[in-house]
Amino acid sequence: MAERPVSIRISESVRVAIAEIARRAKRGFSSIVNEMLEEGARMRRIPGVDFADEFEHREAKVGGTGLGVWEVVAAYQRMGEDWERFKKHYKNWLNEFQLRAALAYWRAYPEEIDGLIAESYCWTPEKLYSTYPFMKPPEPGSATKRIAER
Repeated sequence: MAERPVSIRISESVRVAIAEIARRAKRGFSSIVNEMLEEGARMRRIPGVDFADEFEHREAKVGGTGLGVWEVVAAYQRMGEDWERFKKHYKNWLNEFQLRAALAYWRAYPEEIDGLIAESYCWTPEKLYSTYPFMKPPEPGSATKRIAER
């Protein structure tokens, strides 16, 4: 979608807050404002969804949780999109409003959520450990071997 200049008035305190976010993110002021407006519009369209930083991007989250919308939708898909089974699975964790919000967001923005789900399936142990070597569990007996070598 083409961008076009628009003039708006914002309070000085909001301008300062956005400038600080842009500085910390090492991004332009306009980029941050556009991101905030997009997220705000989406949160108004789908109440119960928030956004949070994830590594190098922002991600739709189920409100009140740290769960990505894509994670909840992936579970729904694994359960054959069986609503009753899905509700039962999350009964002690998420309420019906949160579940419906996640599914509504997916239906409104399927390319985004389906893309994140597809990306999650490409993470093999080999890819995980090569990307994040500190997450690899130690070899069996390696701690004992290091102690003996001292």
